Amino acid sequence: MVCGHCHGGEVCSYINGTCVSGCASGWHGRYCNETCDDGYFGDMCTQKCSKNCNQAGICNKTTGVCQDGCQPGWMGDFCDSECFSGTFGLRCIFNCSQNCLNVTNCNSVNGSCNGECIAGWTGDFCNIEVNTSRIIVPDGVALGVGIAGCLVFVIVDVIIVILVIRNTGRSRLKVGEGQPRRLSVLSVNYYAGVHGARPGAELADGPIRDNVQGDNTFAVTPIEMPFPSSKYT
Repeated sequence: MVCGHCHGGEVCSYINGTCVSGCASGWHGRYCNETCDDGYFGDMCTQKCSKNCNQAGICNKTTGVCQDGCQPGWMGDFCDSECFSGTFGLRCIFNCSQNCLNVTNCNSVNGSCNGECIAGWTGDFCNIEVNTSRIIVPDGVALGVGIAGCLVFVIVDVIIVILVIRNTGRSRLKVGEGQPRRLSVLSVNYYAGVHGARPGAELADGPIRDNVQGDNTFAVTPIEMPFPSSKYT
């Protein structure tokens, strides 16, 4: 039987093969021949890997070093130190925005300015410029807003035109309620040499008057014209 990984490299018991002083770092079990479970390391596998290791807390089972690096915002062999002030991200290689109110205090994970920007700038990363009249937005957003505004304007115009046409048609076609009305035209025949004649003729929409008051010096002949029937009356 081969001895396991005994602590300090000592030889196991020649009687039963156990390690009298325990297992070496990264090993466990009766005969010290089993590696630590994922997420654990050290003597007897009792220590936990850092939760900031890039591979979900998996580290070297002997030393505890995060072999695959750290999650964004962390650094060091054991990923137990935050990024230096003014830096952020994976391996802490990115610099915080100069538009943050406190450049040395941006979010160490994603670089956001924690809601504090210098004057003239806004946004999570203080990368949107502001002035007294407008906010600079991405071209795609501005284009979308412009198209939407044009569509609303066109739709409103179409609705207004439809309403005007409908109301105009109704006012022309509806001639009244009850009995039909007649359009009467007075035909005027002037007599040559007659003084005091009143030029012109009266156009009346309604019942024809039977008598014409005043000094009649011209002949008036009523002509009745039937008003066109409509499907709306």
